[in-house]
Amino acid sequence: MRHLLASALLLAAPALALAAPPDWAPTRTFSRSMNVVAVLTLDGAAADYEHDLLAAFVGGEPRGLAVPVRLNTSGQYVFFLTAGSNATGGSETVTFKAYDASTDTERTLCEKLVFRDGTSRGTPGAPFAFHTAGVASADGCPLHWTTPKGFPKSMVVNAAVLFEHARTTDLRDRVAALVGGELRGIGEPVVGPDGKQYYQMTVWGDVVGEEVTFQTYDASTGLTYAPPNTVRFAANAVEGTASRPIFLDASVPLPVELASFTATRDGAGVQLAWTTAGETNNAGFHVEVRGPGDEGREEASSRTSHRAPRASEWRALGFVAGHGTTREQRRYSYHVEDLAPGRYAFRLRQVDFDGTSAYGPEVEARVGLEGAFHMTEAYPNPSRGALHFRLSMAHTQPVRVAVYDVLGREVARLHEGTLEGDRAHALTIDGAAWPAGVYVIRVEGERFRASRPFTRAG
Repeated sequence: MRHLLASALLLAAPALALAAPPDWAPTRTFSRSMNVVAVLTLDGAAADYEHDLLAAFVGGEPRGLAVPVRLNTSGQYVFFLTAGSNATGGSETVTFKAYDASTDTERTLCEKLVFRDGTSRGTPGAPFAFHTAGVASADGCPLHWTTPKGFPKSMVVNAAVLFEHARTTDLRDRVAALVGGELRGIGEPVVGPDGKQYYQMTVWGDVVGEEVTFQTYDASTGLTYAPPNTVRFAANAVEGTASRPIFLDASVPLPVELASFTATRDGAGVQLAWTTAGETNNAGFHVEVRGPGDEGREEASSRTSHRAPRASEWRALGFVAGHGTTREQRRYSYHVEDLAPGRYAFRLRQVDFDGTSAYGPEVEARVGLEGAFHMTEAYPNPSRGALHFRLSMAHTQPVRVAVYDVLGREVARLHEGTLEGDRAHALTIDGAAWPAGVYVIRVEGERFRASRPFTRAG
């Protein structure tokens, strides 16, 4: 099945405990921007803490960060967020996260937006609403579906929904129209002239020809479906009628409906846990990580620890088998061991039995130092070429790193100067021209000293 593992609209947002506010500031500048004026609803309650954060992301890269501003008129906290991009058109989908300072947790939000240069979503008087799902209940994000305002064009879609090949009659069911994952319309059930239930929805847009997809929510089971139907957006057009609506066949649910996905630090490792509300043809999940730089990691294939690759790369950690097809809630876990200090992102690649795969949302965890420093062994060891190791300190300080031979003579100076604390620094030893033998790496900081031996093979 070619549906995504789980729409962010449907994800019951996980709570990830953090040791400090996440660093979500964009790391580069952008030539285009989109403004979002928004409010946060966390677990059904309005966010009302001045140290909360709202951040925008594209593919895991931070694109904008905002702190709340308390309005004098209403007294509510509103976020004025500017999201950046260098792409043209509507090729990028923007996702959002919140930092709940009152509980020191990171939250994934339900809503997505399609990036449009020079546009705005929401106003101070009518802000766009971001939601998490309720923690104390099984409520999913479909109950909070919100259509952003400000689109200049619209069309009307009249649709009927089939669940288990029978036309729906439950007035609690809903239909959503989406473009690139962004909600563009919501349909609530009405009764047509033939006495049967259908959904009339206004679909908003700004670009003629955009592909509109649909999702349907079955309130009786809590499952969300992605029918194969699509329409092309056209201003003032009408698709279907009350007596002859478009039929959205929701008999096949999303292959995996992810209800939660969390990452919790566990010493020098991270415990991943996720829950599915339903599965169809699910072979299982590939667990992937992205984190602090680890140049040369590929050369150490014999090592079994799950240290992360370069920050721009994702690497598979392992596979967890699924439960095939089930409507029962299923719980999964995976423990990642021996991580160097730093911030890591994790994601799941869900695979069907036919080989089709799809990526789910990302969660983050930060692994900190448990002492004054952390230094890995040099690898590969022994080696005929370059060796690599990582060094982390709890505090920023001057550090000297050098290599000595067995007679105590310095043969290479790898670093001398200040190194930033609370992050992993990747260092490389290029000793291809050195004689075979045993060497020692010595590290000296203000508050620690360490050494690690390695062997140059002949």
